[in-house]
Amino acid sequence: MELAGLFVRKMLAEAGSEEERERIRALVFPEGLPPGDAETLIPAAPYYALLEALAESEAPAIGFHMRTCAAVRCEDFGAVGLAWKTAPTLRRSFERMDRYVQLFNRVSAFALEDHGQEAWWTHRRTSPDRRGMYLSNEGALATFVTIWREARNERAAPRRIQFAHEPLGSLAALKAHFECPVEYGAATDAIVFSKDQLDHPNRVGDETVWNFFRTHLSALPDNTGTDKEDAAATADMPAQVRHQVAAVLSEGPPRLEQIAAEMGLGARTLQRRLDAAGSSFQTEVAGARRDLAMRLVGEARRPLAEVAFLTGFAEQSSFTRAFRRWAGVSPGRYRQDLRTQSETRGPGARG
Repeated sequence: MELAGLFVRKMLAEAGSEEERERIRALVFPEGLPPGDAETLIPAAPYYALLEALAESEAPAIGFHMRTCAAVRCEDFGAVGLAWKTAPTLRRSFERMDRYVQLFNRVSAFALEDHGQEAWWTHRRTSPDRRGMYLSNEGALATFVTIWREARNERAAPRRIQFAHEPLGSLAALKAHFECPVEYGAATDAIVFSKDQLDHPNRVGDETVWNFFRTHLSALPDNTGTDKEDAAATADMPAQVRHQVAAVLSEGPPRLEQIAAEMGLGARTLQRRLDAAGSSFQTEVAGARRDLAMRLVGEARRPLAEVAFLTGFAEQSSFTRAFRRWAGVSPGRYRQDLRTQSETRGPGARG
């Protein structure tokens, strides 16, 4: 059973000293493999051991896992995180998340459940019965609250948090992070929202961008690790890279090392897999910008300056030149041609 190495990298970033970082590396990667070069998923057992060791050093005021989860951002999860962030409402953010969360967490099952005037985002993980698993459970719910707040763009709090296990130490750090009642000994772990919270608009929601990422999420690998699936993942590597690139383009064209880290691969490994699939990193960056640009320019009410920003161009003039290379016409002319074609096909058009 495996979990995402993402949280180990976050813990390294949050560690207070190089000695602490070395201890984390030794616990999770005893053979000396640095997290940045690891595959996305790591075995659960050493991860639990890491949490237990860090908790022991802080007991009873355990709070490292809350600090780590508070530092998580939607973009850390690539296209999945961007789909979450740009969804119109929290309810839409949760759509298919029970499936896509398996890309980062193979030991848990999540589901959105209707409980009358409440909606529960439930979490179930049954084994092993150890302190590290319970700390990981707390971190899982803390992470969802963090990215919910990012999408909502405000410091919101759920109605309550509940865990099936008993308290592991002081509750100060958990109450400070969740900002709502935290209950233990419940039937199941859950973030409990009111129905109003579930349907409250995400302030940074953008349905067009959300649909773009949601449409392409099926291209992400499932990392099951069989030979057949590994071969399929290599063959599909260009599409995977393209979607990861699209998720961060608004920050400018990404570097190979950045995308490799997002995918849990070393830069050389990613380049080899792209070579094996007959592509290159530069080709996929260009393809991601072109695909996203063509889609967004087709949205008549979206300003072209915004399209330039979302596709990683610092200046609209540079975007216009690039678009002309891709489509043979300027963005404005392309949009006008689409409008003309739509009107021609309209109900009043003559055949």
